[in-house]
Amino acid sequence: MAALTATTTYTHNLGELTLLIITMTAQGTSDTFTLYAGAPIIGAWINSANPGTQVSYVQSTGVFTIINSSGTAAENLYILLAGC
Repeated sequence: MAALTATTTYTHNLGELTLLIITMTAQGTSDTFTLYAGAPIIGAWINSANPGTQVSYVQSTGVFTIINSSGTAAENLYILLAGC
């Protein structure tokens, strides 16, 4: 398990919501990315060249766990935030 670092981050204002698009490269089949503790996360999803890639998060810690079956690949993590 590796702690991932964003290659690029794009921020889009959607009125009362904010969409973050975070580009990174997976280092293994189970990696983490940390936003910040208590982030007002509404939802998150991931886009990857690896089929079956999934993301889960713990809102209280701001830690996202990214699981994929194939290991390294470029990924885009999408995070929808309230009131940011």
